[in-house]
Amino acid sequence: MNSKKRRLLAFRGPVHHGRLMRPVEDAIERHGWEVVRYTAGTEACFQDHLQQECGLDGFKWLADYVDEAAATRLYQSHVPYFQGKLAEPNTLSLMLPQVLDRIIYFACQEFVATRNLLHQIKPAACLVLHELNRWSMELAAWAVSMDIPVWSLQEGMYYGDPWLYTGHTRYSRSLVWGEATKEILLKAGCAPERVDVLGHPDLSQQWQQAKQSVADGVLAHELPAGAAGKRLALTSLPHVALTDKAPEVLQGIVGSPWFLVARCHPLADLTVIEAVRKLFGECPEHVWFSDLTLPFAHRWRLLAGAECMIAVGCSTAMLDWLWSGKPLGHISLPGEPRSLSAEGLAVPCDGAAGYLAAIEKTMAEWDDGYRARALAFMAHEVADGSAAERIAQRIIRGIPSMGGKKL
Repeated sequence: MNSKKRRLLAFRGPVHHGRLMRPVEDAIERHGWEVVRYTAGTEACFQDHLQQECGLDGFKWLADYVDEAAATRLYQSHVPYFQGKLAEPNTLSLMLPQVLDRIIYFACQEFVATRNLLHQIKPAACLVLHELNRWSMELAAWAVSMDIPVWSLQEGMYYGDPWLYTGHTRYSRSLVWGEATKEILLKAGCAPERVDVLGHPDLSQQWQQAKQSVADGVLAHELPAGAAGKRLALTSLPHVALTDKAPEVLQGIVGSPWFLVARCHPLADLTVIEAVRKLFGECPEHVWFSDLTLPFAHRWRLLAGAECMIAVGCSTAMLDWLWSGKPLGHISLPGEPRSLSAEGLAVPCDGAAGYLAAIEKTMAEWDDGYRARALAFMAHEVADGSAAERIAQRIIRGIPSMGGKKL
């Protein structure tokens, strides 16, 4: 580390943290700052992507900063509180005591380690994707107690019930993509003075790079041989189990000019992924399941290379897709909090007799009216598609003391 440079301390978790934070971090570095990235022990499954991105010595490991004696004292001081909670009928009492005990001790280790990390790095500012995980909250709480400003970004399109986003501004100033997100955060009770609309870090650049990669033949090399010479359609799938509302995969696709690629939401668990593998692995000449272990840039190449997307449920992929103005179809799921087809932003494909019928319906009905509504939607959701530099400058300017509270 360079002791003469101002430092930004950034917490990293899954791959999608990096894809949104890295453009901002790079912009910060161009202004002469040093960016120090770290991750937590619970995030060990993401160590590989950090090594690939930063090099083996390019990030910090929170476990290296644990003080076991201090963590044990903190843990023991809170045991009576959780014992009382387990004795009462509440959500915590539904958990196995052994599991809850492990989570509490891990949290105590991380809380102490985060303090020690901050003392050693001495950052001028901290960056997290959001405050809705315990590692970001631990970092933000300690940082604010030391009068270090904390900044958070936006994880994706916020389309759930507002209460899901409560807590985004406990300690941080949230820098969001557009007015739509700000409205949701304010409904969730977030502090208005801590929500700034600056835009998406690099949505425009991601599309430009992906289009060039497709033109250079990168996507053609990634796809199965069965895709050669066929029109490409993409379906984005939810992180919940598929329902009978999702059309049969092979119906109509075999023998058609289309090749269908399916991709799951990043939060899909193993049960959902295995179900999708089984469903989409039956006919590799016509249908392919895009593995989530492939580089995240592959996702963008799929978006750039496909002519049509059929979304099952709602996801950020729909927002990313609408940036292009290409035809979007939508199959709704029961109880989903937002339906872009109901808003006139996607062609409704409920009841379509198979994916081919959904694709053909979407291609036939997508018109200038859909394109105009998509443009208006994107203007409300994303104020600027290449805002990494604006975000970096906002962080560098800093904010007044956030009223540090002793922990």
